[in-house]
Amino acid sequence: MIRETSQMARRTWKLIVVSHTHWDREWYLPFAEFRIRLVGMVDRLLDILHHDPRFRHFTLDGQAIVLEDYAQVRQEKRKELERWILEGRILSGPWYVMPDEFLSGPEALIRNLLRGHRVAGRLGEVMKVGYLPDSFGHIAQMPQILRGFGIDSAIIWRGVGSKPRCDEFLWRAPDGSGVLAVYLWQSYDNAAALPADPVSLADRISFIRKGLEPRATTEYLLLMNGDDHAEAQANIPEVIATANARIKDAELVHGTLPMFVAAVRVAAEAERVGWEIIEGEFRSPELAHILPGVLSARMWIKQRNAACQDLLECWAEPYSVFASLAKATPATDTGPLLAPDATQSFLLLAWDYLLRNQPHDSICGCSVDQVHDEMRVRFDRCEQIAGRLAESALNAIGGAVDTASVTAPQGHRPGGASGSYLVVFNPVGGPRTDFVTGYVPPQEGAEDYVLAAPDGALIPCQILSVQETDVMSHTISRGEMQTFLKLAGGGERWRLALFERTIETLARGKLPKLIVSDIEVRPVAKAGTVELDVHATSTGEHNYTAIARALAQGKALLARGDAQLFQVRLLRRERVEVGFIARDLPAWGFRAYRLLPGHRHGSHLHPSAQGELLANEFLSVEIDADDGTLRVVDKETGALYEGLNGFVDGGDAGDTYTYSPPDEDSIFHRPNAPPKIAVLEEGPARWRVQVDLVLMLPKALAEDRRSRSGRLVACPISTLISIYPGVPRIDFETKIENNAADHLLRVRFPTRIRTTNAEAEGHFTVSSRPLELPADTSSWLEQPTGKQPQLRFVDVSDGRHGLMVANRGLPEYEVVATEAGTTVFLTLLRCVGWLSRDDLATRQGAAGPLVPTPGAQCPGRHTFQYSVISHPGNWEQAYRQAHCFTIPLRASSTGLHKGSLPASASFMSLEPQTLVISAIKAPEEGDGVIVRLYNPLDTESAARLKLFWPVGKAELANLNEEVFEEIPVRGGAVTFNVRGNQIVTFRLHVAA
Repeated sequence: MIRETSQMARRTWKLIVVSHTHWDREWYLPFAEFRIRLVGMVDRLLDILHHDPRFRHFTLDGQAIVLEDYAQVRQEKRKELERWILEGRILSGPWYVMPDEFLSGPEALIRNLLRGHRVAGRLGEVMKVGYLPDSFGHIAQMPQILRGFGIDSAIIWRGVGSKPRCDEFLWRAPDGSGVLAVYLWQSYDNAAALPADPVSLADRISFIRKGLEPRATTEYLLLMNGDDHAEAQANIPEVIATANARIKDAELVHGTLPMFVAAVRVAAEAERVGWEIIEGEFRSPELAHILPGVLSARMWIKQRNAACQDLLECWAEPYSVFASLAKATPATDTGPLLAPDATQSFLLLAWDYLLRNQPHDSICGCSVDQVHDEMRVRFDRCEQIAGRLAESALNAIGGAVDTASVTAPQGHRPGGASGSYLVVFNPVGGPRTDFVTGYVPPQEGAEDYVLAAPDGALIPCQILSVQETDVMSHTISRGEMQTFLKLAGGGERWRLALFERTIETLARGKLPKLIVSDIEVRPVAKAGTVELDVHATSTGEHNYTAIARALAQGKALLARGDAQLFQVRLLRRERVEVGFIARDLPAWGFRAYRLLPGHRHGSHLHPSAQGELLANEFLSVEIDADDGTLRVVDKETGALYEGLNGFVDGGDAGDTYTYSPPDEDSIFHRPNAPPKIAVLEEGPARWRVQVDLVLMLPKALAEDRRSRSGRLVACPISTLISIYPGVPRIDFETKIENNAADHLLRVRFPTRIRTTNAEAEGHFTVSSRPLELPADTSSWLEQPTGKQPQLRFVDVSDGRHGLMVANRGLPEYEVVATEAGTTVFLTLLRCVGWLSRDDLATRQGAAGPLVPTPGAQCPGRHTFQYSVISHPGNWEQAYRQAHCFTIPLRASSTGLHKGSLPASASFMSLEPQTLVISAIKAPEEGDGVIVRLYNPLDTESAARLKLFWPVGKAELANLNEEVFEEIPVRGGAVTFNVRGNQIVTFRLHVAA
């Protein structure tokens, strides 16, 4: 509540001066250069603390990584650093790095706080304040996340806007959790570099108070004495003493953020202040830049970040836990399974590499090019560690599965493939039906393959690719070939021994015994030359049919007289990639399939209507021959969508922070010629069509940056469109050769749906955002935009039916309402050449240094993956399918063996299926298994959680993994209630 003027006049104001620095560890300089400055700054800070006991406190930002960065260089100063932290004179944490809340994933934010607590805790104490001074907006669930770490306050700035009437209010998350929010509407530098001169100091304090006092809820005001990369102001004790001697109605105190929060709470309770309650996310650019263009700057960063998060959260962590519980031993090719504590150490190391890429200046793509070049290495190392741990765990589990129990159906010939199996793993809830690929050893005598499921069902396979090694090549003259064929004879059975001796002679006896599976004979463009490729394996029987066919072809070519040279290649088949539909896979589990020989399969996806190019039981798809867009009919709802997957390109005169179209923009949305459309696959598991087109785009902005260049360059775009039986999605993989600069390239999905809001997946919730933008915003620091953040999907619905667009690592969308309906835009590329500029139409002033960043133009080839899901009702009917798209199934090859695990099982199941598991991991300390889940719906739900292994004890824990309650286990399962949008964490202990 806002105090009356008379009340404010009677009070003695208490001004808490917080000395601090906001340390961007990499931004307009690379990390190594900024660390040199950091070490100098902290050295001088320690000297101040040692010599001046009146300098009571310094907040070393809210991120503990700066302590690591310093201590790594100055090991000899570690004890002194610990001393000042324990005495409360240096404060750090609770974060490990200062994140961007919208671009870091939900689990990543929790791991950030977990790591921050442990790093700061090892050095002394953790600052238990949710300090987020410079994040580019704030997510709705941040109060619940902070509460999960015992933090009951948040210090925030960007995105809050003018909605709060006071600078302290209760910020409430969607689940009802609340924290005391302190709004730094004057930013985190309102008292930076306070002058020592008494007159200037009094004037400065008076100016600050004029802004803060009318919005205060108590007599306490917060003065932030610091800025970006600021040194400690050594004379601040004298400055405070000078101010106190001169200002009669206020007292300045050198303090801390926890001190300010505690004082406000006590005063508010004494004065019976009723906090204003504000719910939801903060993304208003009215009073501070939220810099929304960072959602799409350097899109490759967002894609790799999402891929690393999924690899850790969905594969490496959970399946390492499952492999340990199953006491599984991996196949020899991946090495022995690490001890659980060693695995955990490597997982923490992988998270460390990833978290170091998630500070807001890093993950946002708004730093100099060198910074982002260094990020690639950290992503690589995260992927290398997590990928190897995941592979080892899956192979270990596959080796523990009782594949011997999966038999060939009666009457089906096992053939040479009887010892080959695929174990398919599902990293989300179930049951799940989806397309999966796997690699199997080559098996001779089979035109194709089928898979036998544990229940005896036969599943057709589709050969996607064959990997071969070029063993030997040799050129044979016409005369040599004539002699060879004369000696070889003819007919169905020919002198095989002669053939084998000839191959051995050509290879000089260095080849192992090989079995011919196929021979390709083809004339090439070079006159008189014939290519002869002999495909072979090391097992099975010779394909006499193929040999005889090649013999006849060779004789025919010789008879014509135009074959002079035969270029012979011997290719050894190493493995075959197959695809198939795995139906009703158990949640967070697996199923084993036996590989059997089969015959060529017809497609289960034959289009039935005229004009159809793709179809399954859910969807009918046609492709426009003029522009390559899709016409889709939902067979269940009857909804019609036209113009899907059209590409739209406009200019961008902005910078890495903010999109800003040129004054005279030109929009390109049609290819320069009709696209090339080709059906690539027509198998029983997948139909795939390729659409190739070229957009002719302006090379860059014109020299005056007010329009786009008149010079056009070709930007080829190739899209693979896939559809599967039993799966209600259309999946897209689009490759773009970006040869243009200064532009925004998006893909659009028009609908006839009329709605006022769009729903997008957020952090542990789904956010509903209005399509209409605020009016009369000319005075705002930044113009509002319809471009908004998302995690895995955005959805538009009128309640009867809807269209969801899922994505892999593409966090920016826009939904635009038109007279015809609503159109969803998904950003693929936003290409700019400046870190920051000061001449944008969409933003007042610069957001950082005016530094060229040619790497942010993102030249070269890019690949994007997204999916369209038509559905009845609203987003609740489709979001599980979006999760399935973004986290594909995996298959591991194994052999025939008995095992301790059944042929199909769910390691973990959760009911109802509307709930989502976000983490299955080993705890940071102690034993047990940490399981975290959340309810994305607004309604409360009764839930049941069950492990494959018997649970001996179940405990509720907070997000910091601190147990606060034991709950009963009944029938091997845990039953509980979960509020709408609530996050729940368990520590489960498997019975001995």
